[in-house]
Amino acid sequence: MDCMTLNSSGFVLLRWNRLTHHLVVLLLVIIGLGKQFPAHAADEPNTDYVPPVSFATDEAQTTFAQALQTVAVKGFHRVAKPKFDVAEKSLAEAEILAPADPRIPYLRALLCIRKQKRAEAQKQLEEAISLSEGQYWPAAWLQIEIALGESDQSRPAQLVRDLAQRVRDSKPPTPAAPLREEMISKLGRLVGFFACVDARPSVNERFHQLDVELRGQWSKEDLFLYEASFDSLIGEYEELTGELHAAGEKARAKQTELIERETDELKVRQQTAAEDKARTEATAAELETEFQKKLEPVDRAIGVLVEQGQLLEGKLINQETRIGDLRELLANYDLQLSRAATGRLPSPLVLERQALTQQRLADAQTQYRVLANQMYAVQVRGQVLMRERDKLVKNYQKATGKLAKENAELDKLTKQINHRLVENTQAVAQPKDPGEIVQRKAQAKRWQTFLKVDPSTEAERIAALYRPPADVQPEAVEEGQPVELPAPSE
Repeated sequence: MDCMTLNSSGFVLLRWNRLTHHLVVLLLVIIGLGKQFPAHAADEPNTDYVPPVSFATDEAQTTFAQALQTVAVKGFHRVAKPKFDVAEKSLAEAEILAPADPRIPYLRALLCIRKQKRAEAQKQLEEAISLSEGQYWPAAWLQIEIALGESDQSRPAQLVRDLAQRVRDSKPPTPAAPLREEMISKLGRLVGFFACVDARPSVNERFHQLDVELRGQWSKEDLFLYEASFDSLIGEYEELTGELHAAGEKARAKQTELIERETDELKVRQQTAAEDKARTEATAAELETEFQKKLEPVDRAIGVLVEQGQLLEGKLINQETRIGDLRELLANYDLQLSRAATGRLPSPLVLERQALTQQRLADAQTQYRVLANQMYAVQVRGQVLMRERDKLVKNYQKATGKLAKENAELDKLTKQINHRLVENTQAVAQPKDPGEIVQRKAQAKRWQTFLKVDPSTEAERIAALYRPPADVQPEAVEEGQPVELPAPSE
């Protein structure tokens, strides 16, 4: 296989000196083929793989051309949303006028592919190949494209082998020499991609074997064209991957520069956060000292009041006991006096003791009220001190709570900065391609990047084959929307 390993990813590319040789030979061959088969000469009417259908009347040709143009515009518009129902209706009208034209099922297959109906597309392509007896090569090529998306990896190679056989057996003017050369070139590019670029070793091996087989079957002129196209595809891939590699290097260098700049900024923020954390901790310590300084005399005064309250409480209890005893004694005196004989004067001693006890009771009650007033004063003073203490505590909690919240935010910020610094260190040590470069490199490994058929281009090409007579103006596809058909050939 004329490929060599370029990098550790398994990419394979052709030697440049061999590519230059084939390009020179290709130019000479094309000049020779142009002399042998004048593809663009005035006497060469065929411009497609099979001759365009002839119509008995100009009206039929105009109607057919309008239908194909409608298909191209409505079914394959590059910007607007496709109108498949309109396109399919126009195809049905065209099929009535030219039921044997392989381009009709081919266009229908392209529509099916746009609608993701690959099984139906295969049936239409088989019909196109059958109608043309295998000579409408675009249908065969589209079959290959569909097969490339299937799980059976052997089928695409076999389809390529079959198409190459048809191309080898063909002779101009059907198809025209440029179309034959174009298909040989496409086959060379396809085999080159899957033999040397595709990342699957099993596919590489299968298409390498096919390449060896085809090289032994082409004629000398066809072989030069095939090899040049094979080499050209590899060269394009090498150029593309080289550009992507350079773009990746440039992007990684810029990314590293941005990361290093961000790292410097993060380190500054990290230092600032550390300083802010130290400041908040110092402020918290100052608040704690000031709080204790203000709280200590209040707590001391509250302690004195508690002692006074306890002492007064004891005196009040004693006084209540004394008052109770005196009241009990007076009750006894009252009982003695009530039992005295009727008509007799009370005992002077009892009366004297009763009066003395009443005086003592009055004195005890007065003393109790004094003690109660003192207790009330202590309670009031205690309430004032407790409110003052609560205020001090609330102010301290508010100040320290704000600091605690600030500290938590600083801790969170520091954690984020440290995490980002670790990520930046890893990113600088192992730089990666940006997402756009990764996507473009992935696309470079896909055969669609180099080989895929554009349905819109194909529909436009087929519509251009059928031009209405110069003196006939085609009707509008829709009211107010004139159909733009290619100008008649000179």
